[in-house]
Amino acid sequence: MTKKTEAKSMFDREQLVDAGHKAWLAGLGAYVTVSKEAGDLFDRLVEKGKKATPDMPDLSGMMDDATGRAKKLANKVGEVVHDGTVATLHRFGVPTSEDIQGLTRRVDRLTEKVDALTQVPAGRTHHASHSHA
Repeated sequence: MTKKTEAKSMFDREQLVDAGHKAWLAGLGAYVTVSKEAGDLFDRLVEKGKKATPDMPDLSGMMDDATGRAKKLANKVGEVVHDGTVATLHRFGVPTSEDIQGLTRRVDRLTEKVDALTQVPAGRTHHASHSHA
């Protein structure tokens, strides 16, 4: 490289470094400016909000009402999902817990009747009750 080319290359590099440094400083300045102005804006908005508070409706009452409606809606959705699930299970022949409980009670009653019918009277053996020889 000639001295003239070297000088030009070094000059270009210095310009590039200088431009990069200025861009970084501009970004930093923008950040500081926005941060300060955003903080000031936030503070001004808080003050305006405080002044508007007496004119505002009771937000806690509105929240309680909205919460109540949301709970009712959630319960209704739960019922719809439950009913739909039960109906689908019935279509596939899957018994519900109520069906199973009813069958369990019937089996218990039948077991008691079978036990009562199969009890051997005192003094007789089960084998002797069947032979009439």
